[in-house]
Amino acid sequence: MNMEIRKTEERDLPEVLAIYRYARTFMREHGNPRQWGDKWPPEALIREDIRRGKSYVCEADGRVEATFFYDEGENVEPAYSVIDGSFTGPARYGVVHRIAASENGHGAGSFCVNWAVSQCGNLRIDTHPDNLIMQHMLQKNGFRYCGIVHIPEDDDPRYAYEKVVRCGERYYLKNELLTRYHDKEWGKPEHDEQKLYEMFVLELFQAGVSWELLLRKRENFRSAFDNFDAEKIAAYGPEKIDALMQDPGIIRNRRKIEAAIGNARVVLKLREEFGSFSNYLWHFTENRSIPERMDAVTDQLSDDVSKDMKKRGIRFAGSVTVFSFLQAVGILYCHDPECLCFHRDHAETFAQNHYQPENRVSGGRNDR
Repeated sequence: MNMEIRKTEERDLPEVLAIYRYARTFMREHGNPRQWGDKWPPEALIREDIRRGKSYVCEADGRVEATFFYDEGENVEPAYSVIDGSFTGPARYGVVHRIAASENGHGAGSFCVNWAVSQCGNLRIDTHPDNLIMQHMLQKNGFRYCGIVHIPEDDDPRYAYEKVVRCGERYYLKNELLTRYHDKEWGKPEHDEQKLYEMFVLELFQAGVSWELLLRKRENFRSAFDNFDAEKIAAYGPEKIDALMQDPGIIRNRRKIEAAIGNARVVLKLREEFGSFSNYLWHFTENRSIPERMDAVTDQLSDDVSKDMKKRGIRFAGSVTVFSFLQAVGILYCHDPECLCFHRDHAETFAQNHYQPENRVSGGRNDR
């Protein structure tokens, strides 16, 4: 069967109602008489879902074989705010309710939930404890049991599941610190001056060590380096360098410490020339995020930025380090299209962005 998802239209209502009638009968016959009883969902609710554009059907070879409710947003399902257990994904997620398939809709349920995952990268769904068939389908499609929730229209508890798609999912799910960094920071297009400079300094120190180690030491770095105040760092002298070399909370590498100080002085000059460090960085791409493969380690943009930084006196600015930095702050956008962050950032709008070195601004704000 060739399946596709589209929004439900009024003309689909007879088929949708027939699917729900069949689903209620199927549930009763398979040990789940309480979830929908004899009347759920009511026709008025289905019509309201259609009116709001939240009802969808799965068509197979021109026939409606399944239907469901889908919505997404920040804490979009209030009933999920209280759970005996825990969700692992961020507060922005998609939710599926009232999913049902026809007698001939084999595989349609899996197709529908996987379509919903592809829309948001972070999907939550619940089902009745007696609905063993639904539980099996969810587990087969990679959903994780999260705990028990309660919904307003029913006194019975519900089993809550979620599927969260991340870049390098196996790696991140094993490490809460990296998961949080991936979900909240990595790759998100960043323009905040302070955050950009902080990431720039950390990337310098990251060379040769794991990023996880840097994240664990980040608060120590903030304390040791005056909360990444470039003006203060630029004024560091021999006594401060000696003190930093004695600080076990940071990476004690004299060459990197001295480079951080020298680089801070260059950043201050860039702020004078371009108005901000952010303006300098983003002018290379004309303020656009450029899509790039996640498995790349350098590209033409990182080569050009590295060359320009080195020309200005910035140390530890090789193309690999610069590429990692540009990835981290979203100038190079490397989240996988299936990743929840790709949907969060509406990164499909970046698809037409290409790095064009010939269009790059040649100087600072006075040369525009």
